[in-house]
Amino acid sequence: MAKSILLLSLLLSSGVAEAATLIVANKAEATVSLVALPEGKVVATLPVGSGPHEVAVSPGGGLALVANYGLAGPENAGSTLTLLDVAAAKVVRTIDLGEHRRPHGMVFLDEHRALVTSEVSKALLEVDVEAGKVLSTVATGQEISHMVAVTPDGS
Repeated sequence: MAKSILLLSLLLSSGVAEAATLIVANKAEATVSLVALPEGKVVATLPVGSGPHEVAVSPGGGLALVANYGLAGPENAGSTLTLLDVAAAKVVRTIDLGEHRRPHGMVFLDEHRALVTSEVSKALLEVDVEAGKVLSTVATGQEISHMVAVTPDGS
């Protein structure tokens, strides 16, 4: 919680002038908190999967995707994503990644698709968040494929 408060205080002191929502992953509690800015008020705490680790927000800001990484030990590896409707402050769906465990780095390509790394599978997944399914996978061949970024023009 101390880290969440520190992050919140840094954001508030940075001069955030317009209304926004901060999404905080609460790893131990398997929840995310939606915090209204600039007030700093928690407006909702939503259940997600085990060990939420990363959060990505869609280009329009309406959706957020949470990587449920799991807990320590290979037997506790997570293999789901949680899709949130930010404005409604609700869980839309849980997306099962099947054999692809330890989802981590994520980036939205558009409002309906996201790229997600799977550390255990050594893969990059293209996920249709609207349909709730993996569309394609690309092997990275790398141990612990961790983060992903896309250029602004999507190339």
